[in-house]
This record gives sequence, structure tokens and C-alpha cells, in this order.
Amino acid sequence: MSRPGALTIVDNDRALAFSSASYSVGEASGHVTVTINRAGLTSGTDSVNFATANGTAKAGSDYTTVNQTVTFAAGETQKTVSIPITNNTIHEANETVQLSLSSPSAGATLGSPSTATLTIRDDGNGKIAPAFLSKTNFKNSEARKVKLIYRFAPKSTSFACLLSIKKGSKWVTVRSVRHTGSFAGKHSMTVKQLFGSKPVKRGSYRLKLSANMNSKLLGFSVR
Repeated sequence: MSRPGALTIVDNDRALAFSSASYSVGEASGHVTVTINRAGLTSGTDSVNFATANGTAKAGSDYTTVNQTVTFAAGETQKTVSIPITNNTIHEANETVQLSLSSPSAGATLGSPSTATLTIRDDGNGKIAPAFLSKTNFKNSEARKVKLIYRFAPKSTSFACLLSIKKGSKWVTVRSVRHTGSFAGKHSMTVKQLFGSKPVKRGSYRLKLSANMNSKLLGFSVR
């Protein structure tokens, strides 16, 4: 005579998915961390492949390619992956990187979302990018030829120049000028223009150029 018994159904589903369908990072941040979640049974180990691919952003110039296997140990429900971000001085629109999960370990499945978009925000607004003098050691008579060359990335609403000369151990202001408006692209001026109506005297000089979000410090000598 058979006896009825209890049937136990074990839920062993395991799903691997991104924590979000979209991520965002400023290009000056250096890296972004992306989270992958594991749902369901966590008593064993699981793995899944994580990969980046170009959207409008390009590997090598905007970010570093990542293609790796992410492994969950017993009991782990979250893992993170770091994607290096490149901070360049080129003004660009916000750009995207495509993220994907694939090849889950045996018995596991891909949950939702298994793809995501990373947006890299341009941080260039309001900055002075390259700034340099065509010569850093020159004669007084060359002040009308030597040029200061600088560029905004991409634009700024303020621009300031602070020119100082070294007197003993101190720096003494020669000329300080601040402008407001809209400053964009590449610019240049001669050292004579930098001094304005002030005479160009022999000595060691320090020049600080400032925009909305950063500044550049340059040095030169007049003999």
C-alpha cells in the first residue's frame, strides 16, 4: 500500500543582470564603477562575461576597453567592474559606451537588463586647455614678436591674466586684467600686448591665466 508523500520543489534559479540600464560619468572622474547583481540561489558560484563596446565614444581615446569574466563566490549578490575613462582637452558632445553581459555559467541566466549604456559627460566647458609662450627666454627687444598662445575648451565666460615679476623672494604684480564675455577657441597675443602700457623690463616673470573652471601658470625670463 503506497503512502502519499510531500514533494519539495527547490528554487535554483539564478539570474545575472546590471543594476541599471544606464550609467553616467564625467570624463575627469578617471573611472566609473558598474554594478552587476545576482538574484536567486546564491549558495554556489556563478560567472558572467562583461564587455564594453564603442557607442559614440571610442576605445583608446575616450575610455579603455574592458572584457572580463566576473565571478560570484558563494553568498555574493553583487560585483563591480571598473572602466577607465580618458580625460582629454578636446571639446566633445556627451558620448556613449555600450555595456553587455553574456555567457552566464551553467544553470544561470541573463536577467534584465543584460545590456546598458554608459554616458561620458564632457567636462571641458569653461577651461583653458593648452597655454604656452613661443619662447620662454628672450631679449627685451623681442617682446613684440614672442607670442602667448592659449585655447579655451571649449569656451569660458571669464578670462583673467595676472602678470608678476620676481623681486627677491617675492612676486610683485605688474599687471592684472579680468574680462567677462564669451571666450572660445584659440587665441594669441604678443608679450608686449600682455604688458599693456607697462614697460617690458628685464627679469623673471610669472603669468597666471584663469578661466571659469581652471588656471594655467607659466614662467618666462626677459634679458
